[in-house]
Amino acid sequence: MTISDIQLQQAFDAFSSAELAKTALFGEERAAYAAALRDTFEQYRSCEHGSLLCVGNILSLSSRTPYVGYAGDQALTIEMPADAGDEMLGTAALRVLDASRQMMLDFLSGQLRALERDEGMAFHQAEMNDLSARCGFKNVAAMLKAARSVALTRAADTGVTRVSPLRRVKADYFEGMGADFDVDVAPGVGPAILGRCIRKALVHCA
Repeated sequence: MTISDIQLQQAFDAFSSAELAKTALFGEERAAYAAALRDTFEQYRSCEHGSLLCVGNILSLSSRTPYVGYAGDQALTIEMPADAGDEMLGTAALRVLDASRQMMLDFLSGQLRALERDEGMAFHQAEMNDLSARCGFKNVAAMLKAARSVALTRAADTGVTRVSPLRRVKADYFEGMGADFDVDVAPGVGPAILGRCIRKALVHCA
């Protein structure tokens, strides 16, 4: 089910009221805090986010929301063989982008809990340990040296999906390679074309 802007706005209004009720701010300070909450919401709801990690013979896609640094198993994760077809890959990418919007709604509605840093890091480490073992690497560090990663960002207003190959900087930290490597995929072109663009982005990953 598609989540409308009205649903997100209603969830934010309730979230903002609850956050303001927790404070002892008045006057200009309260107004400034309310404005900061609203600005953050407007920024975050403008895009849906997903990520892809290619390791060995596995492609792993996950949904993301800027509101939550560590979502643990509350995020949608889809795994498939590295040689899966373009349509299968594109369909999975669309699913995680849809889930990103759902995660935002769930967070604002109090149904999704942001994990504390230590808890989130522990979950992430366990997830990486499991993936590296299944892919035949002796440890996570060895796996990440061979891994390739792609970021997916879909504009909420236009539906355009940006596919961005990433370079590994250190440990499990990846960053964008620059606008020259990004590819924008128009809405409605079909999952096979999106999947093909993701595969091309993987070729550019450093």
